[in-house]
Amino acid sequence: MIPSAPSTTRIVHAVRLRTNGRGAPLGIDDPMPSFSWQLAAPTPPAEQGGYTIQVAEDGDFDGTLVWDSGHVVGDEQTGVRYAGPPLASCTRYVWRARLHDIGGAASDWSEPADFETGVLDGGRWRASWISGPPVTADDVAALYLRGRLQLPAAVVRGRAYASALGWYRLFVNGTDLTGPALVPRFTPLDKVVEYQAYDVTEHFREGANIVAIAVGDGRYRGRLGVLSRRSVYGTRLAGFVHVELDLADGTSVCFTTDEGWSAGTGRITRCDPKDGEHADLSVPDSDWLTAPSRRTASTPRRRCLRIPAG
Repeated sequence: MIPSAPSTTRIVHAVRLRTNGRGAPLGIDDPMPSFSWQLAAPTPPAEQGGYTIQVAEDGDFDGTLVWDSGHVVGDEQTGVRYAGPPLASCTRYVWRARLHDIGGAASDWSEPADFETGVLDGGRWRASWISGPPVTADDVAALYLRGRLQLPAAVVRGRAYASALGWYRLFVNGTDLTGPALVPRFTPLDKVVEYQAYDVTEHFREGANIVAIAVGDGRYRGRLGVLSRRSVYGTRLAGFVHVELDLADGTSVCFTTDEGWSAGTGRITRCDPKDGEHADLSVPDSDWLTAPSRRTASTPRRRCLRIPAG
């Protein structure tokens, strides 16, 4: 067999598209996300001389185009900011890039990449910060919060946005969605607190559902600094959960933390940045994370209290 001649294409192509440095991110809380890509390796090597970016509401890019950057001269491959009309909250967008070499020749469009915005419009929030009854200064037990939701149909799309004053773990029908992540991350907790976005489509079901959040001291109430001071930012743990569900019957449901949730204690007895997490394994999780079958002295239930956002 006669070997084929090596490729001589010199047009650069965009691969490994990223939004804010991540692939297919969920909950981008940035009105002007940044785009980046890598160059495919043409033979022989070539340089990027320009680019065009398109952002659309779906992968067809026909009739749903949101922004077209036009031909931009430059070799930037990172930090290219979105500059189109305001993006909508909690919406999935698709984008692609076409590159030009230094001679002006254009590549084919890249494979599309997607990202989903977070809550860009603060007026969309419906959740309240909730807590349990007032606690004493030496209380270190985690706060358990739980709400019950009845759904008339299956969920076809679901998102949860959660945060806490303290480290938290979010559960839907007993499934731990947070895992080992120490969230929210450290910010000036007396001024601003992060929230996280979760895809909960597969975790809700038609009928009864339980949403729970366990909140430990974390950096909000735990020991900090060389002097190991406690309660630098506050003494009262709190949770914040905002869930948006699209159902198979065409309706939508917004379920949030409010005074209708229950508060109490549970398996986690301490969650400190220096001392770590302590748990009493004799206390069952099922009483809080799934439909409870009984009440126990270790998991008293009280109505949650709404607390001011500040």
